[in-house]
Amino acid sequence: MGVVTSNSVIRELLQGIIKERDQLRLELRVAKVAIVEMENQNIELDRLLSNAHALVMAADPRSVFATTKTSWIGMWESSPTEYPSLAPVEELFRAGQKQRALNSMPSLLKRTDLDDRHRVNGRLLYAAMLQSTGSNLTTALSYAEEALRISYEVRLHELVGKANFWRALCHLSIDEFANAKWCLALASHLSGHTTLIEVCKRIVEQQLICLPEEKRSVTPDFKFFCTTSMEVFVRSA
Repeated sequence: MGVVTSNSVIRELLQGIIKERDQLRLELRVAKVAIVEMENQNIELDRLLSNAHALVMAADPRSVFATTKTSWIGMWESSPTEYPSLAPVEELFRAGQKQRALNSMPSLLKRTDLDDRHRVNGRLLYAAMLQSTGSNLTTALSYAEEALRISYEVRLHELVGKANFWRALCHLSIDEFANAKWCLALASHLSGHTTLIEVCKRIVEQQLICLPEEKRSVTPDFKFFCTTSMEVFVRSA
C-alpha cells in the first residue's frame, strides 16, 4: 500500500513538472516572438535614422533655399551677410569649438539691436546646438518655444515651421513622442522639407507604438500656440 501511495505521489510530481515545463516552453515561444518583433522594429528605426541623416547631410542650402531667411541654422549654414551676428557662432560650432560657441549665446541673445529674424534664429541656433550636444535639452526646448512665440508675435510665418521642427527634435530627445508628433504636424507646411519631416514622423510613430495607451497623449505642459478650442479638442481626444 505504501508503494502505491509513493507511486501516486511521484506521478503527481512528474505531472506537475511536465505542466511547468510546457508552460515555460509556451512563455519562451512568446518571448522569442517578442524579441524578433523588437529586433525588426530596431532595424526599421536604424533604417529611418540613416535615411534622415543622409537627407540632412546631402542637403545643399544653395539649391534647397531661394533665400537665407528660411535657412535652418544648425542644419544649414547661415549667411554672414544676412546674419552677421549668428554666422560666426555657427562657424565655431562646426569647427568643433562647441563650448565656446555655446558660451557666446546668452550675451548675444540679450542684445537689443537685433532685428526680429535675428532674435528668432538666434534662439533656434542656441536650441539646435544644445539639442545636438544633449547638454541641456530642457533649456533647448525652452528656446525653441520662445523662438516660436516671437515668430507668431511679429508674424514671421516662414519661421514658424522651422521653430516647430526644432521643438519636435527637442521633444524627441527627451522621449516626449506625442509632443514631437504634434510639433512635426505643425511644421508640415514648410515647403521643401516634406521628405525629412515624414521620416521624422515615422520615427516618432514607431516609438509611440511601443508605449502604453496612456502615454500616447501630449503632456500636460505641452504648448500648442494655437486656439484654445483646438487645444481642448486635442487634450480631450
